[in-house]
Amino acid sequence: MQLLTHSSLMNASSPQNRPRPTGNASKILTAKDGPRTLRILASLLFDSETATFVKDRVVTVSRVTGLITDVSSIKSDVDYVNDQSADIVDLRPQNIVLLPGLVDTHVHLFLGPYNVSSGWDDQVLGQSVAERTIRATTRAKDTLMSGYTTVRDLGTEGAGEADIALRKCISAPMSIIPGPRLFTVTRAIVPSGTYGPKSELHPHDEGVDGVQGADTADGEAECRKVIRRQVGAGADWIKIYGEALNEDQLSRSRLEAVSPRTGNYSFPTFTREEFKALIDTAHSLGTKICAHAISDSTIKMLIELGIDSIEHGYLMTETGALKALQDSNGRTKWNPTLATFRPGGLYPDSTCNAAKRAFQKALKMGGISFATGGDTGTFAHGANALEMTTMIEYGATPREALKWSTLGGWECIRGRTWDGEEGKERLKNFEKAAEAGLHANCAEDEVKAFERIEEWPLGDNDVPFGVIKPGFAADLAGLIVSARSMAWLGLGLDGGRADESAGMDVDDFCDAIQHRVEFVMKGGRVYKMGGTEIARGL
Repeated sequence: MQLLTHSSLMNASSPQNRPRPTGNASKILTAKDGPRTLRILASLLFDSETATFVKDRVVTVSRVTGLITDVSSIKSDVDYVNDQSADIVDLRPQNIVLLPGLVDTHVHLFLGPYNVSSGWDDQVLGQSVAERTIRATTRAKDTLMSGYTTVRDLGTEGAGEADIALRKCISAPMSIIPGPRLFTVTRAIVPSGTYGPKSELHPHDEGVDGVQGADTADGEAECRKVIRRQVGAGADWIKIYGEALNEDQLSRSRLEAVSPRTGNYSFPTFTREEFKALIDTAHSLGTKICAHAISDSTIKMLIELGIDSIEHGYLMTETGALKALQDSNGRTKWNPTLATFRPGGLYPDSTCNAAKRAFQKALKMGGISFATGGDTGTFAHGANALEMTTMIEYGATPREALKWSTLGGWECIRGRTWDGEEGKERLKNFEKAAEAGLHANCAEDEVKAFERIEEWPLGDNDVPFGVIKPGFAADLAGLIVSARSMAWLGLGLDGGRADESAGMDVDDFCDAIQHRVEFVMKGGRVYKMGGTEIARGL
């Protein structure tokens, strides 16, 4: 057995040729026979189900299934050094906290920040689909290297179904580019006359030069048809625009110059009957559906009709839509997208302040199921954690924000067959099959354990993630924190209001989650080690 630093991972052709490490870098111990198992040793691990940090854990991963097979207390180091059946990644020397891979539930990989990549119209009309797809591949890599192992892309915004091809190139068995698990919607759905880009020469036209930012549907029949078409194209999710957020989405935006109040008024985009047709058809085809919406009345109606997640929602009140979210008992998730509404960004201060107030009201109420999606793409890909740190800035504790960014992401994004009693049964079966793999004599036996429960082959978007426990995907992120942060996290303190007098270093944690992700694993493959990227995974 040999000891290996991250610096030689990409150059080593065989375990026998790998050198010993120097210093206290994260290290890997490699058995000569190329074992099927990888063990990760961590001083501190985040349990997303209990929102607590636990000390001194070893996570065992199957390289055959890409799933976690065991989580247990660390024994004597000698037991691992002498174990020829597994490779060992030791994260303990660097104060690395091990997290489940992070989940961003609202991204746009086919868009870049408007102040960097030019404006929305400039990208949608000025860049070909080929160019936008190439740019999306680099953004996908940046996202993964920042510790985000799963994202939900909520619309290509004029790039058609290019997200389906991107998903194919990222996902197993192809996996020709590094990126997160990618849940797609292809095109968002809008009624006629509501979405950009809008032609100045031909005001009646939908789109410009054949480019439309979204799919259009009018009337119940067309609403059913567009859902069927998108599901048939391969969408994981459906996204609808329930209300306008900016001038590109406003039904009467062309009146703004002469009637500013009317031109800027946000109407519900569809009728109740159309909303119902969209939601019911999606569900009948086993597909979840989310809505871009902002106001009490529209969001209450959507929740009554069974919408699965709400995006934005900054005008919700305690007695209106927030209460409806609370009463849904977690069935409808909320992605407040606070990062895109940070002051000094794309939106006026009034909108930013409203988003902050709505989130703080929801925190005070309790009982609302959050996920963390920042509308990433309006700001830089790879800076996805800005949503989490904004939540902390506005009053959430680090443990709450981490839970929403891991387990909350899984509960939001997962397919419908993972919900309810059927989902609970699937999770039990996955756990048992994964644990059986821990004791299997060969790779074939690991596969047979999943064949017996009719779950083989495993699909990238149809395995559990967001929790470090047997049966869940081996999606992991490790971040370096200060010794002080390591100490207070280990004590169960997280810098919340009750801990302020203890002098907790929340700023260090927020900096770490944004800038100090040193280790990334997705599906049992290491993509980042000691801060060094491993593009094809190890």
